[in-house]
Amino acid sequence: MLMIQKCYPYGKHKTFNETYDDGVEQDVRLVALLNQYGIKGTFNLNSGLMETEFEWVHENGMTVKRLSRQAVTDLYDGHEVASHTLTHPYMSSLSHDEIRHEMASDKHALETLFGREVAGFGVPFHYYDQRVADCVRRCGFEYGRNSELTHCYSPWED
Repeated sequence: MLMIQKCYPYGKHKTFNETYDDGVEQDVRLVALLNQYGIKGTFNLNSGLMETEFEWVHENGMTVKRLSRQAVTDLYDGHEVASHTLTHPYMSSLSHDEIRHEMASDKHALETLFGREVAGFGVPFHYYDQRVADCVRRCGFEYGRNSELTHCYSPWED
């Protein structure tokens, strides 16, 4: 009798995954620590915002600055890079076609920049609906991830 068992890559039944958004200067120190301890991370990036390297002040008072295209290619070597949309919009205000454009354009740009497949998509601002799920599939991502806190460590059904 053939038995099929669901598991993560390499036959793992449990995993720990850390994701980080936006490709910011604070990632330089973080990636150095991850590399030092042999930990892999997933970095959700917005290719359309790497051009301006803009900065903002977070609500905690810390200045946050995005990294340039040149900085990210070496920095995230050995880590997963996932799409986080082209321009980090509030997707609830976009049409289905605009959502698909944000995802497909970012996936293509990141794959070109890093020279490897971009399998994942991280939803910006925790917004998720059926249009987003549809576009994740139609744009060729293997998975989409929302930052909803579930306290559950089981694989998602979808």
